[in-house]
Amino acid sequence: MPAGDKIKIRDWSEALVKTLDPIITEDEVRAAYEASKAMDRHLGGIIEWKRENPADDLLTKLIEAEEDGDRLSPTELRDQVSLLFVAGHETTVNLIGTGIYELLRNPEQLQVWRETPDIAANGVDELLRYVSPVQMSRRIATTDLEFGGTEIPTGSFIMAVLASANHDPAKFGPDADELDLAREGAGQHVSFGSGAHYCLGASLAKLEAQVAIGSFVERFGGATVEGSAWNGRINLRGLERLDLSF
Repeated sequence: MPAGDKIKIRDWSEALVKTLDPIITEDEVRAAYEASKAMDRHLGGIIEWKRENPADDLLTKLIEAEEDGDRLSPTELRDQVSLLFVAGHETTVNLIGTGIYELLRNPEQLQVWRETPDIAANGVDELLRYVSPVQMSRRIATTDLEFGGTEIPTGSFIMAVLASANHDPAKFGPDADELDLAREGAGQHVSFGSGAHYCLGASLAKLEAQVAIGSFVERFGGATVEGSAWNGRINLRGLERLDLSF
Protein backbone atom coordinates (compact mmCIF):
# COMPACT_ATOMS: atom_id res chain seq x y z
CA MET A 1 0.00 0.00 0.00
CA PRO A 2 1.23 3.55 -0.70
CA ALA A 3 2.52 5.43 2.33
CA GLY A 4 0.48 8.59 1.69
CA ASP A 5 -2.76 9.69 3.37
CA LYS A 6 -1.91 7.90 6.63
CA ILE A 7 -3.92 10.31 8.78
CA LYS A 8 -7.03 10.08 6.58
CA ILE A 9 -6.82 6.28 6.50
CA ARG A 10 -6.43 6.14 10.28
CA ASP A 11 -9.52 8.30 10.76
CA TRP A 12 -11.57 6.24 8.30
CA SER A 13 -10.42 3.03 9.93
CA GLU A 14 -11.36 4.24 13.41
CA ALA A 15 -14.83 5.26 12.22
CA LEU A 16 -15.37 1.89 10.51
CA VAL A 17 -14.37 -0.32 13.43
CA LYS A 18 -16.66 1.63 15.77
CA THR A 19 -19.49 -0.36 14.15
CA LEU A 20 -18.12 -3.46 15.93
CA ASP A 21 -19.18 -2.01 19.29
CA PRO A 22 -22.41 -3.33 20.82
CA ILE A 23 -23.53 0.29 21.41
CA ILE A 24 -23.21 2.95 18.70
CA THR A 25 -24.82 6.37 18.17
CA GLU A 26 -26.57 7.60 15.03
CA ASP A 27 -23.74 10.09 14.45
CA GLU A 28 -21.21 7.24 14.63
CA VAL A 29 -23.25 5.21 12.14
CA ARG A 30 -23.25 8.16 9.71
CA ALA A 31 -19.52 8.70 10.23
CA ALA A 32 -18.86 5.01 9.51
CA TYR A 33 -20.96 5.20 6.33
CA GLU A 34 -19.02 8.22 5.05
CA ALA A 35 -15.71 6.58 6.03
CA SER A 36 -16.69 3.42 4.14
CA LYS A 37 -17.40 5.38 0.97
CA ALA A 38 -14.12 7.30 1.30
CA MET A 39 -12.14 4.12 1.92
CA ASP A 40 -13.75 2.42 -1.08
CA ARG A 41 -12.79 5.33 -3.36
CA HIS A 42 -9.26 5.36 -1.97
CA LEU A 43 -8.72 1.62 -2.37
CA GLY A 44 -10.30 1.63 -5.82
CA GLY A 45 -7.73 4.16 -6.96
CA ILE A 46 -4.87 2.17 -5.44
CA ILE A 47 -6.03 -1.05 -7.11
CA GLU A 48 -6.25 0.63 -10.51
CA TRP A 49 -2.74 2.05 -10.06
CA LYS A 50 -1.44 -1.36 -9.00
CA ARG A 51 -2.92 -2.98 -12.13
CA GLU A 52 -0.65 -0.69 -14.15
CA ASN A 53 2.30 -1.08 -11.79
CA PRO A 54 2.44 -4.71 -10.62
CA ALA A 55 5.09 -5.75 -8.10
CA ASP A 56 6.08 -8.67 -5.91
CA ASP A 57 3.44 -7.98 -3.25
CA LEU A 58 0.16 -9.30 -1.89
CA LEU A 59 -2.03 -6.75 -3.67
CA THR A 60 -0.61 -7.75 -7.07
CA LYS A 61 -1.14 -11.43 -6.21
CA LEU A 62 -4.79 -10.74 -5.31
CA ILE A 63 -5.32 -8.90 -8.59
CA GLU A 64 -3.75 -11.74 -10.59
CA ALA A 65 -5.32 -14.62 -8.61
CA GLU A 66 -7.27 -16.99 -10.81
CA GLU A 67 -8.68 -20.50 -10.50
CA ASP A 68 -10.30 -22.26 -13.44
CA GLY A 69 -10.90 -18.91 -15.12
CA ASP A 70 -12.53 -17.42 -12.01
CA ARG A 71 -11.17 -14.10 -10.70
CA LEU A 72 -12.17 -11.78 -7.89
CA SER A 73 -14.66 -9.20 -9.11
CA PRO A 74 -13.67 -5.53 -8.61
CA THR A 75 -16.01 -5.33 -5.60
CA GLU A 76 -14.72 -8.59 -4.09
CA LEU A 77 -11.13 -7.47 -4.56
CA ARG A 78 -11.74 -4.05 -3.00
CA ASP A 79 -13.62 -5.51 -0.03
CA GLN A 80 -10.95 -8.15 0.57
CA VAL A 81 -8.21 -5.49 0.57
CA SER A 82 -10.28 -3.32 2.91
CA LEU A 83 -10.76 -6.20 5.33
CA LEU A 84 -7.07 -7.10 5.40
CA PHE A 85 -5.99 -3.47 5.61
CA VAL A 86 -8.33 -2.33 8.40
CA ALA A 87 -8.41 -5.54 10.44
CA GLY A 88 -4.65 -5.95 10.22
CA HIS A 89 -4.04 -2.37 11.32
CA GLU A 90 -6.43 -1.62 14.18
CA THR A 91 -5.86 -4.69 16.33
CA THR A 92 -2.07 -4.79 16.02
CA VAL A 93 -1.74 -1.08 16.75
CA ASN A 94 -3.75 -1.60 19.93
CA LEU A 95 -1.65 -4.60 20.96
CA ILE A 96 1.64 -2.73 20.50
CA GLY A 97 0.48 0.49 22.16
CA THR A 98 -1.33 -1.08 25.09
CA GLY A 99 1.38 -3.72 25.49
CA ILE A 100 4.06 -1.05 25.89
CA TYR A 101 1.80 0.89 28.26
CA GLU A 102 1.28 -2.15 30.50
CA LEU A 103 4.98 -3.04 30.51
CA LEU A 104 5.83 0.48 31.67
CA ARG A 105 3.17 0.17 34.38
CA ASN A 106 4.72 -3.12 35.49
CA PRO A 107 8.45 -2.28 35.73
CA GLU A 108 9.39 -5.66 37.15
CA GLN A 109 8.00 -7.32 34.01
CA LEU A 110 9.71 -4.76 31.80
CA GLN A 111 12.97 -5.71 33.51
CA VAL A 112 12.29 -9.40 32.82
CA TRP A 113 11.97 -8.64 29.08
CA ARG A 114 15.14 -6.49 29.11
CA GLU A 115 17.20 -9.15 30.87
CA THR A 116 15.80 -12.11 28.90
CA PRO A 117 14.84 -10.83 25.41
CA ASP A 118 14.21 -14.39 24.22
CA ILE A 119 11.02 -14.24 26.30
CA ALA A 120 9.49 -12.09 23.54
CA ALA A 121 7.30 -14.81 21.98
CA ASN A 122 5.74 -15.93 25.26
CA GLY A 123 5.68 -12.32 26.43
CA VAL A 124 3.57 -11.22 23.47
CA ASP A 125 1.15 -14.08 24.09
CA GLU A 126 0.87 -12.96 27.71
CA LEU A 127 0.23 -9.38 26.62
CA LEU A 128 -2.42 -10.63 24.19
CA ARG A 129 -4.04 -12.46 27.09
CA TYR A 130 -3.69 -9.56 29.49
CA VAL A 131 -4.82 -6.63 27.32
CA SER A 132 -7.09 -8.43 24.77
CA PRO A 133 -7.08 -5.96 21.82
CA VAL A 134 -10.40 -7.51 20.71
CA GLN A 135 -12.66 -7.55 23.75
CA MET A 136 -15.53 -9.61 22.35
CA SER A 137 -16.76 -11.57 19.35
CA ARG A 138 -20.27 -12.31 18.09
CA ARG A 139 -21.50 -15.83 17.45
CA ILE A 140 -24.86 -17.29 16.41
CA ALA A 141 -26.23 -20.43 18.05
CA THR A 142 -26.79 -23.09 15.39
CA THR A 143 -28.67 -25.38 17.79
CA ASP A 144 -30.51 -25.07 21.08
CA LEU A 145 -28.04 -25.26 23.94
CA GLU A 146 -27.66 -24.67 27.65
CA PHE A 147 -24.71 -22.81 29.16
CA GLY A 148 -24.27 -22.05 32.82
CA GLY A 149 -27.92 -22.78 33.50
CA THR A 150 -29.13 -20.46 30.73
CA GLU A 151 -31.14 -21.76 27.77
CA ILE A 152 -29.91 -20.35 24.44
CA PRO A 153 -32.33 -20.95 21.52
CA THR A 154 -31.20 -21.62 17.96
CA GLY A 155 -30.50 -18.39 16.09
CA SER A 156 -29.60 -16.36 19.18
CA PHE A 157 -26.83 -13.79 18.94
CA ILE A 158 -24.14 -14.47 21.53
CA MET A 159 -21.49 -11.97 22.60
CA ALA A 160 -18.48 -14.04 23.64
CA VAL A 161 -16.37 -11.76 25.86
CA LEU A 162 -12.84 -12.86 24.96
CA ALA A 163 -11.23 -10.50 27.48
CA SER A 164 -13.17 -12.13 30.31
CA ALA A 165 -12.17 -15.63 29.21
CA ASN A 166 -8.54 -14.47 29.10
CA HIS A 167 -8.75 -13.51 32.78
CA ASP A 168 -10.59 -16.65 33.91
CA PRO A 169 -8.90 -17.88 37.13
CA ALA A 170 -10.25 -21.38 36.44
CA LYS A 171 -7.97 -21.45 33.38
CA PHE A 172 -5.06 -19.16 34.27
CA GLY A 173 -4.96 -19.48 38.04
CA PRO A 174 -5.52 -17.08 40.95
CA ASP A 175 -3.07 -14.55 39.45
CA ALA A 176 -5.02 -14.29 36.18
CA ASP A 177 -5.40 -10.52 36.69
CA GLU A 178 -1.63 -10.05 36.92
CA LEU A 179 0.90 -9.65 34.10
CA ASP A 180 3.48 -12.46 34.00
CA LEU A 181 5.58 -12.63 30.84
CA ALA A 182 6.85 -16.09 31.80
CA ARG A 183 3.36 -17.48 32.40
CA GLU A 184 3.06 -21.13 31.45
CA GLY A 185 0.24 -21.64 28.95
CA ALA A 186 -0.03 -17.94 28.07
CA GLY A 187 -0.54 -18.92 24.43
CA GLN A 188 -3.83 -20.62 25.31
CA HIS A 189 -5.63 -17.24 25.29
CA VAL A 190 -8.55 -16.68 22.92
CA SER A 191 -7.62 -13.17 21.73
CA PHE A 192 -7.52 -14.48 18.14
CA GLY A 193 -10.74 -16.47 18.46
CA SER A 194 -10.65 -20.22 17.89
CA GLY A 195 -11.57 -23.01 15.51
CA ALA A 196 -12.75 -22.06 12.02
CA HIS A 197 -12.82 -18.40 13.06
CA TYR A 198 -9.21 -18.24 14.27
CA CYS A 199 -7.62 -14.97 13.13
CA LEU A 200 -6.06 -15.14 9.67
CA GLY A 201 -3.30 -12.72 10.67
CA ALA A 202 -2.40 -14.16 14.10
CA SER A 203 1.16 -15.17 13.22
CA LEU A 204 1.89 -11.84 11.53
CA ALA A 205 0.43 -9.85 14.44
CA LYS A 206 2.58 -11.76 16.95
CA LEU A 207 5.71 -11.20 14.87
CA GLU A 208 5.00 -7.49 14.45
CA ALA A 209 4.45 -7.12 18.21
CA GLN A 210 7.62 -9.04 19.07
CA VAL A 211 9.68 -6.77 16.80
CA ALA A 212 8.00 -3.49 17.76
CA ILE A 213 7.73 -4.04 21.51
CA GLY A 214 11.11 -5.78 21.67
CA SER A 215 12.78 -2.86 19.87
CA PHE A 216 11.10 -0.39 22.21
CA VAL A 217 12.21 -2.28 25.32
CA GLU A 218 15.79 -2.48 24.03
CA ARG A 219 16.04 1.20 23.06
CA PHE A 220 13.69 2.97 25.48
CA GLY A 221 13.40 0.63 28.46
CA GLY A 222 13.88 3.57 30.83
CA ALA A 223 10.82 5.46 29.56
CA THR A 224 8.11 6.64 31.93
CA VAL A 225 4.43 7.30 31.24
CA GLU A 226 3.47 10.97 31.46
CA GLY A 227 -0.10 10.67 30.23
CA SER A 228 -2.50 8.60 28.16
CA ALA A 229 -5.99 8.55 26.67
CA TRP A 230 -8.13 5.60 25.58
CA ASN A 231 -9.81 5.48 22.19
CA GLY A 232 -13.33 5.30 23.66
CA ARG A 233 -14.21 2.05 21.88
CA ILE A 234 -15.78 -0.88 23.69
CA ASN A 235 -14.60 -3.72 21.47
CA LEU A 236 -11.34 -2.79 19.71
CA ARG A 237 -9.98 -1.21 22.86
CA GLY A 238 -6.70 0.65 22.73
CA LEU A 239 -4.89 3.90 23.32
CA GLU A 240 -5.61 7.08 21.40
CA ARG A 241 -2.51 8.68 22.88
CA LEU A 242 0.48 7.63 24.98
CA ASP A 243 2.78 10.36 26.26
CA LEU A 244 6.23 9.19 27.35
CA SER A 245 9.42 10.77 28.59
CA PHE A 246 12.85 9.33 27.88
